Amino acid sequence: MTKGDARVPPGARVCMRALASGLQSVSEARQALEEIYARQLERAEEERTEANASVSGDGAARAAFLTLLPPAEQRRFFLQTVQRRAMWPRVRSLFGTPPYSFLKPEDANVLRATGIAPNRVNMAHEAATATNYSEFGEGHFVDRVGRLYKVVAKERGGSREELPWRGLRAAGRVVADVRIKKTATSKKVGVLRGNEGPLALAALVFPRVGDRLRLRLVDVLSPPSGAGDLVATGQDDDAEDEELSVRVAVGRQKAANSPVARLVLDVE
Repeated sequence: MTKGDARVPPGARVCMRALASGLQSVSEARQALEEIYARQLERAEEERTEANASVSGDGAARAAFLTLLPPAEQRRFFLQTVQRRAMWPRVRSLFGTPPYSFLKPEDANVLRATGIAPNRVNMAHEAATATNYSEFGEGHFVDRVGRLYKVVAKERGGSREELPWRGLRAAGRVVADVRIKKTATSKKVGVLRGNEGPLALAALVFPRVGDRLRLRLVDVLSPPSGAGDLVATGQDDDAEDEELSVRVAVGRQKAANSPVARLVLDVE
């Protein structure tokens, strides 16, 4: 795959780094995902897979969907995909279990949630909410203590075609969800007592308003080694966003005891 060519060869498994490095726009990401999801449906049909059971490649396809598209495009892709009845038995393995944070409240009954997961009632949350823990995919950025960040909106600049992790300096201010790792209670107690050191302690709490952070693009979105001259490929501007200095302007936890919070970040 070359720069600007997001096509996925038939029979190939999803390699996130190779796929992301070939993308120049949301439209290209969507096209690649359409091919990937069609291939996964074909594989499930060939193997006569039972409803809601996974086939090889489903997890990678879901991770690509969750990573490459911004929330509005995720919703659009999902609603288009489930128009095909053949896709209904594949929803759980290719999108996860509902409710989905990328759907709007009015989408709550687009499908019967109990057919996907017996203990689920609605396809969407009752109100707009931060990203679900399981919907971060590979994420977009990580900080020095391992907290994972997913960009969900930009204040200015760019367009609907701009990939979520690009153009953040031009945007100036971005909305990003942050996820801290789930930790067993027994281990958490030791960390909170300071037994594991300050970095381990910081990894268990959300960034606070006023904190300045250094964010690094996750490895799977970084240009592959040997990708060539960035200037020659026209990607020199992207290199600026591989590492970002940001200041937390606003922070709000998704819910009590949730390991996810929504932040507003000023890019410095």
